Amino acid sequence: DNMDFFKETGIPTVLISHGYKGAVSYIDIENDAAGAMAAEHLIACGYRRLAFVGGFREELVRQRLAGFERTLQERGLPMREEYIWYGDYSLQNGYQAMEHLLSLPEPPDAVFCCSDNSALGVYQKAAEQGIDVPGQLGLVGFNNDQSSSLPQINLTTIAQPADQIGKLAAKMILDMAEGKGHPASPQKMLLYPELIVRSTTRHS
Repeated sequence: DNMDFFKETGIPTVLISHGYKGAVSYIDIENDAAGAMAAEHLIACGYRRLAFVGGFREELVRQRLAGFERTLQERGLPMREEYIWYGDYSLQNGYQAMEHLLSLPEPPDAVFCCSDNSALGVYQKAAEQGIDVPGQLGLVGFNNDQSSSLPQINLTTIAQPADQIGKLAAKMILDMAEGKGHPASPQKMLLYPELIVRSTTRHS
């Protein structure tokens, strides 16, 4: 929200995760590829009714959904409108999303969440209903939060290369401060995410 101010004052600025419409240096991941990666893994594990639990209706979520939806279409599977849910990135949002999905005449058998927090909410609601994860429900999160690797959860997730992003952002800022970068020619860098397979999806 403060990007216009930074540009007017000439303060060197790098965004991590790109949402600003104007010209600015940024580092992000291939969000489209992340969505495709989640869908490909779930399909390979034998799931066929795939749902998408996004966060806010922002560009990165739209990109993840685009990759997710395209992969389903390529595999001959429908992306049902009622299987798409938006909200925020909280555990509560995932819980509410799962409540909605379970109320459908034909609930999904797999869910991709745009945050690990939301995935934990989905997991909690599934557990309350006696749904076996990963036997009856496949679940993939996003971020590889520290809690996702706890033995009680062991969540399959999409990881961002956080250390690499931080180092590259720092280098960009230093280069700009030393006059090696110019706001008129912003640097744009996209990094590839990584699928970390744990216990909330079947073996493919």
